[in-house]
Amino acid sequence: MGAAGPSGPSGLSVTGATGPSGPSGPSGANGAAGGGIYSVPHTPLGTTIGLSIQNTNLSTAADAPLITTLMSTACSLTMSAYSTVTGAVLTVRTGSAPTGLTNSGASCTASSANAQMSCTGFPLAISANSFVNLAYNNTAASTGIFTFVKCQ
Repeated sequence: MGAAGPSGPSGLSVTGATGPSGPSGPSGANGAAGGGIYSVPHTPLGTTIGLSIQNTNLSTAADAPLITTLMSTACSLTMSAYSTVTGAVLTVRTGSAPTGLTNSGASCTASSANAQMSCTGFPLAISANSFVNLAYNNTAASTGIFTFVKCQ
């Protein structure tokens, strides 16, 4: 038997056009420790002076632990609100400790009932490891104050 012959030429290589990119996936959920989005219904009494940004807790004492939220990551806080009563005022309070918070320049005011509140002073810069709550002006609103707070 004789020696093997030379290899033949390589075959033609053909590649088709690239297909279109697929759609982007949905955004992931906000982590609890990295800020978040809170939509909360409140039913304050005439004696209520504080509200939580993240749950329905109310307080008759400023900066009570049940209304104060720790924001462990710095974020930019925005807020909108709806009031079923005229005259309600919400003011964001912040501080570096869970007591002794101070009023920020960010607030929402209800100039009429059953309407969006007028909010000013947002976005509000929140430093890492800050405490946040909402001061309230003692206006009874058994039919509701609805807040939407985003801190990212």
